[in-house]
Amino acid sequence: MPTFNSFAEYVQSHIREYFPPEQKADMNISLEKVLKGNGQQKVALLISTGEDPTQAVFYLEDLYQYFIHGMDVQTILRSIAAQYQYADRPQLDVSRITDFSYMKDKIGYRIMNAEMNGRLLEDHLWEPVCNLAKAYQLMHTDQTGSVRTLLPAHILKVWDISREELDAIAAANMKKKYPPALYSLDEMLLGEDGPVNLMGEEDPGFRTGLFCLTDVNGVAGASVVLYPGVLEQVQRMLGDDLVVIPSSVEEVLILPKSSAMPDRVLGNMVREVNRTMDRKLVLSDRAYAFTKEKPYLHEIPGSLVRRWERRKDER
Repeated sequence: MPTFNSFAEYVQSHIREYFPPEQKADMNISLEKVLKGNGQQKVALLISTGEDPTQAVFYLEDLYQYFIHGMDVQTILRSIAAQYQYADRPQLDVSRITDFSYMKDKIGYRIMNAEMNGRLLEDHLWEPVCNLAKAYQLMHTDQTGSVRTLLPAHILKVWDISREELDAIAAANMKKKYPPALYSLDEMLLGEDGPVNLMGEEDPGFRTGLFCLTDVNGVAGASVVLYPGVLEQVQRMLGDDLVVIPSSVEEVLILPKSSAMPDRVLGNMVREVNRTMDRKLVLSDRAYAFTKEKPYLHEIPGSLVRRWERRKDER
């Protein structure tokens, strides 16, 4: 059985053979190691042509799994070529990154774990939020999918705008394109007709239990906690201080403070769920709060991992 590296080199060397003659001469094909979320690194096959500079990305680890489970490499190569030729791709021309007027409505941000993404954040534009990072990025979503790319640290000088202006633009874009959604977890799990978005409701009808905070499109996910005014609105609706549980990068869970379990139990619960989750989905190892006394996202000290627990995890 060929190794992964041999498989990757073969795919790069032979994929051109599966394209029409008129495309072959103008194709750019390369392999790159791509740093993904939470420190994960993958090998990507990048394909583009002169007339369409948008790069198509194929992660070869996924394709290698098909190969070692019996799919022949010729079928894989034909599949790559077909996807490139016939599949629609979101159109974001990153070569125009210096064109602020073109990029303005595509500016957004995402939340991620700052420590786990230290290398990914290097030379990019971000700011700390507790142990998390608010990372600014270009985002484009259409019927074919989504494209996201982090903004370089020097882009403010290129665009001649301040960080405050950038943040205001990003926040407006996020709330417009990816509106927040608050769902009852009971309705999500047990409701026959699907959950109702409670954002905007003056009175959700109940003030206990767990709630899921995300966005209506499933794109921004947990980043909605960074939207100006969202946690304040949820606090008013529930009539209580909030405990924010970082269940994944795709959503957070909201629990009224009066219904919350002890701080240490909250932290242990977050870390236990993390152990069962794909690493790329992990957001944090602790719980957070939003209160009248501290009306901003802040860590719950009692939920932080203790030293002996950290040593145990490292073993």
